[in-house]
Amino acid sequence: MTRSSAGRGNWPFGPTSLSNPISFARPGLMSRTIVVDDPVVAGLLNRLPSAAALGHSRRSFLEHLLCTWRILADWRMPVAVCRAGFMHSAYSTSFYPHALFSLDERDAVTHMIGREAEELAFRFCTMDRRGFWDALVKRPRSGTLTYPNRLRAGAPVRVSRQTLRSLLIIKRQHCRTGPNRG
Repeated sequence: MTRSSAGRGNWPFGPTSLSNPISFARPGLMSRTIVVDDPVVAGLLNRLPSAAALGHSRRSFLEHLLCTWRILADWRMPVAVCRAGFMHSAYSTSFYPHALFSLDERDAVTHMIGREAEELAFRFCTMDRRGFWDALVKRPRSGTLTYPNRLRAGAPVRVSRQTLRSLLIIKRQHCRTGPNRG
């Protein structure tokens, strides 16, 4: 069982913020119980049936998304980063081709998880990450930061250091949830 210790202090998730955190587990769907103590993420579980049917790293795609969210929440990342982690492949990625939503549904996703979280999820999905992080490390610290947009033939997209930092945090933890890079 994965359980957060995040209920201390003024952290918004955990037993102090919800009277009944949701313990999500379905036979054959997930290999462990994940406590979902963000009401927005909990509310999305029944709205993403296709994620439960898709595979990802020898488990369901939904389990992968929940593990991504749980790790970020346990790391006490900002709520928007946690929710973006939950939806980090909502529009498909350069490594995972299965979209839960079309790009025409961005407004609906924004309504579900919030503007900042959707913007991070959208950027994560549209970033062509093949070799990007390695190339970024080799760049000088100064200058404009851009990432290649996989939907526009690698066209550069300007990004702030804070946004890039959040995307890297999602990428880093997401690698911990399974061998696939999706």
